[in-house]
Amino acid sequence: NGRGTDHAWAGHQMALGGALKSGQVFGEYPRDLRETDANPLNIGRGRLIPTMPWEGIWHALAQWFGVSDADTMKTILPNLHRFDPVANHIITAEQLFEAAPPSP
Repeated sequence: NGRGTDHAWAGHQMALGGALKSGQVFGEYPRDLRETDANPLNIGRGRLIPTMPWEGIWHALAQWFGVSDADTMKTILPNLHRFDPVANHIITAEQLFEAAPPSP
């Protein structure tokens, strides 16, 4: 559209498998869905601001698949540097999985 994205910022993602730490939910769901000044996640017209980036889950999966060096991670997730891992925006393999990944 020439003025930025015409797609969503994020979406629901589910990870399934035997090695996952079960029962986890990452991110924050709005306490109230009404469009008010008290709800900073609802900016109107059905748009909710995500609290985690798309890269959040993919970082953990890339680690699981063996990506360990920073240069390769930057190639796979070029916007990763824009998010704060300390603020739990980025999930690690240790947070998502119970066991170590299988050896190649």
